[in-house]
Parts: sequence; C-alpha cells; structure tokens
Amino acid sequence: MSELPSGWALVRLGELLDGIEAGKSFKCEERPPTVDEIGVVKVSAVTWGEYREQESKTCTEAARVNAALFVQPGDFLFSRANTMELVGACVIARHVTQRVMLSDKILRLRFLADPFKPWALHFLRSKAGRLQIEALSSGNQASMRNIGQERIGQIEVPLPPAAEQTRIVEKLEELLSGLDAGVAELKAAQQKLARYRQSLLKAAVQGELTAAWRGNTPTTGVLPSGWAWTTVGQLSEIRGGIQKKPSRAPVSNKFPFLRVANVARGRLVLNEVHHIELFDGELERFALKKGDVLVVEGNGSLTEIGRCAVWDGSIPNAVHQNHLIRVRPIGVQSDYLETWLNSPGGIERMTALAGTTSGLYTLSVGKIAKIPVPLPPLAEQQEIIRCLQTMLQAVCEQEAAIGKALAQSTAQRQNILRAAFSGQLLPQNPADEPASALLARIRAERAAQGTARKPRGRKVGEAA
Repeated sequence: MSELPSGWALVRLGELLDGIEAGKSFKCEERPPTVDEIGVVKVSAVTWGEYREQESKTCTEAARVNAALFVQPGDFLFSRANTMELVGACVIARHVTQRVMLSDKILRLRFLADPFKPWALHFLRSKAGRLQIEALSSGNQASMRNIGQERIGQIEVPLPPAAEQTRIVEKLEELLSGLDAGVAELKAAQQKLARYRQSLLKAAVQGELTAAWRGNTPTTGVLPSGWAWTTVGQLSEIRGGIQKKPSRAPVSNKFPFLRVANVARGRLVLNEVHHIELFDGELERFALKKGDVLVVEGNGSLTEIGRCAVWDGSIPNAVHQNHLIRVRPIGVQSDYLETWLNSPGGIERMTALAGTTSGLYTLSVGKIAKIPVPLPPLAEQQEIIRCLQTMLQAVCEQEAAIGKALAQSTAQRQNILRAAFSGQLLPQNPADEPASALLARIRAERAAQGTARKPRGRKVGEAA
C-alpha cells in the first residue's frame, strides 16, 4: 500500500474488532421462511450490496433454534465462503424484520466502535481490500474459496483520524448513493430492453412484423394466411452429441468441441473452446455445418433449458458435446427456427416438454422433434429475419451503450474508493487527533481488561 497521509495509521482489521461470531449448519427447506418460521441466512443475502433477509432458507430443527444467532439491526455480516469474486462479501444489516439465524458460512464481526463499521465495509469492497481477501482465502478451486477468522483479522486497513474518518464516510456515502441511483436506472433500462427484445421475437413468429408486407393483419390465436403448424422433427435432421470421456482426451486427432457454455440464447460464446479426440468416421457424422442450430438439452433453470444459437461455421471441423443437440434445418430458415425456439412461445412449449431429474431439467432428441413450429412461407421467413435483424441491431447498440455505462460506473466506484482510502477524497485537518492516539487508547483499554491478544472467533453461545 502506498504511503499514508499524515495522521493515518495502517492497522490490522483484528485490532478494530471485539470478536468474530460464527453461526451453525442447520437442516433446512430450500425456501424463505414465513412470518411465523425461523430462517437461516444464505450467502446470497450478503452478496449484492444490501442485506437481503429474504435470501434465507427455512430451519426444520426447532430444538436447535438459538435466539443469540438471530441477525440484529446493525450487524456487520461477512461471507467466509463463496467464489473467488464473492468470498468476503459483506453488508451492514440495516433493515431486519424476520427471525433469521447466522449460518456456518456467514460471520458476524463485532467492532469495538460503530464508526469502524462503515469504514471497514467500504474498504473491504475496494480493490485494495478485495486483493487482500482473495490473497488470504484458501481453496483448490475458484468456484469455492474460504477465508478463516484468523486471516480476516490479518487484513490491513488504512485508518485516518476519527474526525476525518467520519467526514470521508459521509462524503463516500453521498457519492456512492448518487452512483447507485444511476446504476439502478441503467439496470432498469437493461431490463426494459430485454423485455422489448422478447416482444420483438414474439411479434416476429406471430406474423406481426410482416403484416404490412403480407397485406393482412393476423388474428389473435390464429396463424396468418399461408402459415401452418408443423414440428421441429418434420423440418430438420436432429442428432445428439459426443460424451466426453478420459479416452477422448485430445492427443493426435483433436478437434474443436463445443459445450453448453458456448451457447447463449441467440448467440455463440466462443472465447473458450475445448478440444476432443475423435475416432474413425466420427468427424463425418458429428461435424457441424454452418446453419446448424445448437440447442441446450439440460439445465438447472427451467427458463434456460432449450436456449439455442445458430452455428456460424467460424471454426472448421467443430463437433459438439452430448448436452447440446444439433438441429440441421431442411425445410426452414435456420435463423427463423432459432428465433421461434428462443421466443416466449417456443420457450413455453419446450418447458412443457422438459422432464426433470434431481433438479435438472432435460430435453432429448425425441422431445425436441415434437416441438411445434408456426411455419411461414419461405419468402416471409426471409422478410421476418430481415425486419427482425434491423430492429435487433438497434437493441444491441443500446445494450452495448448501457453495458459501457455500467462498466464506467464500476470504474468510477473504484476511483472514488481509491481516493477515499488514500486520503485524496477530502482535505486533511492538521488539528485532528491522529489515528495513532486512538489506537493507543484501544490497546491500553485491552491491556487493562486482559484482552491485549487478538480477538478470538467463537461460536455464538460459547463461553467468553
């Protein structure tokens, strides 16, 4: 960390704490509790900037309920386990209306004084704080990291004089509040565009976009003149993909291998393409052709099952995994078929056909073949795609502009935090009592109480 301003001190977070409390693991139902039930807080309750008590599950062990575990107004909550990006996420529980207990993954940090809470909250969300949390966390996978109580106490925090700390926090919250309001507006616009995109897809496959071109307006619930209902199976050749096994580790006959992660709704994501070993005759059977529609056959979310995109042929000799189903159109335009499958009507019909096993929703070659399709004449399919692409281009440009503005907001937030924790957000007052004097009093009080050692974490209810 760069040199601190005059009067500041670098202190370990543990020196600002009276202790750390951990909750327990409970048997629960995966649903939020009712007013009369007891909840157990989930890590998602502290992930998104504000305490979300509705992000909890219902405790089914009445005999183990402990009122000392209940989240209280003003509690500083810290996620000790999560992904690399989210481990160490923290909030101050400002609004508490339900009886929700701490879980074993959520810690309560007890600060020696309330003014330390907002200061630590903002620092732990800054880049400097995040870098320390990520460096101190442990775990073999980025998908699940853990930071222990002792290491939390080792996080180094720049501490200004108490009076300056108060001024900085007030200015920080003023600036960040304005920034949050702008971000909320951008996200609302993002959602509005997403709904508009879906309405365009719906209008396209109901014949509304081409009503003037066709010369008549479709009647609600009735296909336009010249259209007919058919099925995916009647319009295409459908094939499953290749199951990845140890014997297929890429060696000499390696080929690009598309996975579920490479197929978003309506677009391909090809920034990371794996490879697989193919054997005699397999390339001829499984190679993708430009215009193939790749359909995701399984997902944990019912709204994401069946998402699909048209293969653009950008990677020669690519094949696909068994969790993607290849639909090769024969009697229909690829773009039109993909538009229908990704439209509200197509999604509704796919989810109706999907089966579920252990929380995973799945389709199959047979089920995809049964999906009904409202089929326009070929010329109208082409006109639908032309109109739709023109309109969606405008949507994409607006989405890109919003994405850029959100990225700028994120950068601006970090610039504000960096300025705050380097003493550049507000001018210093030489008359302020230096932070070292405050720390000396804290240490003296601890020594007098026989608690000069670093605060020890304990389970709630454990004897002090």
